[in-house]
Amino acid sequence: MALMEVRIQNLAVIESATWHVSSGFTVISGETGAGKSLSIEGLRLALGERPRQDVIRPGNDRAVLAAVFTELPDGVEELLRDHGVPLEDDLLEVTRELRTDGRSTFRCNGATVTRAFVREIADLLVDITAQGASMRLHDPTWQLSVVDAAGGEDVDEALGSYREVFGAYLRMKEEYRALTSMSANSESEKEEAASHVAYLAPLNLEPGEEEALLTERERIAHAAVRRRALETLHGALTGAQEMPGALETILAAQQELEQVENLDSAIADLARRIDGAVMELEDCASEAVRYADTIEADPGRLEWIEERLHTLQRVAARYGSISSACDTLRRCQALVDDAPVTEQELEQARTRLHEHSEMLSRAALHLHAIRASHAKALQQTLEHELQNLDLPHASVIIDVTCRLSPDATADEGLPCDGLGADDVIMRLSTNPTMPPVPLGEGPSGGELSRFALAVRSCVAHVSDAGCIVLDEVDTGIGGDTALRVGAALRAISRERQVIAVTHRAEIASFATHHVRVQKVQGTDHVHSIIGHVREEERVEEVARMLSGTVTAAARKRAEELLADGARSHS
Repeated sequence: MALMEVRIQNLAVIESATWHVSSGFTVISGETGAGKSLSIEGLRLALGERPRQDVIRPGNDRAVLAAVFTELPDGVEELLRDHGVPLEDDLLEVTRELRTDGRSTFRCNGATVTRAFVREIADLLVDITAQGASMRLHDPTWQLSVVDAAGGEDVDEALGSYREVFGAYLRMKEEYRALTSMSANSESEKEEAASHVAYLAPLNLEPGEEEALLTERERIAHAAVRRRALETLHGALTGAQEMPGALETILAAQQELEQVENLDSAIADLARRIDGAVMELEDCASEAVRYADTIEADPGRLEWIEERLHTLQRVAARYGSISSACDTLRRCQALVDDAPVTEQELEQARTRLHEHSEMLSRAALHLHAIRASHAKALQQTLEHELQNLDLPHASVIIDVTCRLSPDATADEGLPCDGLGADDVIMRLSTNPTMPPVPLGEGPSGGELSRFALAVRSCVAHVSDAGCIVLDEVDTGIGGDTALRVGAALRAISRERQVIAVTHRAEIASFATHHVRVQKVQGTDHVHSIIGHVREEERVEEVARMLSGTVTAAARKRAEELLADGARSHS
């Protein structure tokens, strides 16, 4: 899966811009205030992030953001089909129209969808870490998946065994619940159910019966009127009381036409058309008399219908509707038919559930122990990687807490789900005097970006998203660290698409593609443009990133960095 294109219109200083994305590692650079992070913000907004205030370009009433993806994973295609979103050529275009009144309209391939649906799809497509916003890092489920990915085969085996036990426990729990419910049905309840069955069963009720009987009653009650209308039609066509009918008159005219049709082709055409009309009218006359003969007033049937409708009305008044009465009959019949549950059967089911709950507890605790062990090892690995990324005082704590308590009972249910009974909270501190805090409560955007980079460097297959986007990954780092960050991003891009906003030339030199954001001063306004830079333009941009201005020395160093980066690609 891959991000192909991002389109931005009327977003802050960006009036209109489109940037294309290729596989590999793409960097986005530009001078301070040019709108580098806006290019990422446009993507985030398209994928359902909440907008900040005054994000729409002044003088406009709306902004339009769009992202185009290809090579969609099966999970995304299934979601699109389930929501009736058209899919052609394995492409998905997500569009958001954001208005100044705060309302938004989301579309996927032209079909209107909800923000929640877009967010659900976005989680499968893109992993974005940016200042003040992360689509994954703060999510406890994602943090649990990191621990599980770090555990590798150990966790996979324990989780697989746990899920087998969990499935058996759920089935046993449902069996026990059903038996308990049956046992709870008192004799008085069964007697009441039997009285409903005795009253309703002989009536042979059918949903929709009342509507059908009302229609039939109207037909029988108006039998004479219907027959008279048919007889009138027959008389009008064939004649009555020595008065010629329409057919006789038309046939006479038809004979005159036949006498002259050889003289005039237009008359011949009319004669053929009249011939068809005569045949149709003759059929109508015959059908009218045949059908009239079948219409009879049936006082007996009409009386039965009236009595049946009265019965149905009485039932509806008692049960609310015929449909409700049918539901009551089914429910009461099932209650009457249920064999009584003995105390021995209930006790046996309770014992089996207790045994399954103990097995589940052991499986959950075993899974917890393996996760806790790998989480401790992952802490040390992440701290080492963060130190390499110029966070020398980084301290990582990964709390894996089991929800199981010693006094949990089978009857009450166990606090387990399909992933076990564990909650994971990752904490980070980069200051030696401050204790680690949850990821969403303290670390800066740059620190979060480097933490996300460290995770992906240490843990393989931590995310299903095919595109990873990092903003401010280079905040506060020096040249040597920037080289290490660039190399790490390049390594990750061999398996996944990577996009990073950077002001460090060292990082940019490792990229396979380079996008530049430039601020342009117009006569009456300022706007930003986005475009790819290649060859000589890229040397100029990297040189600017090195020294702020393009000098001969900066150009030479830029050429060296780009040459080193190119060698890392091979």
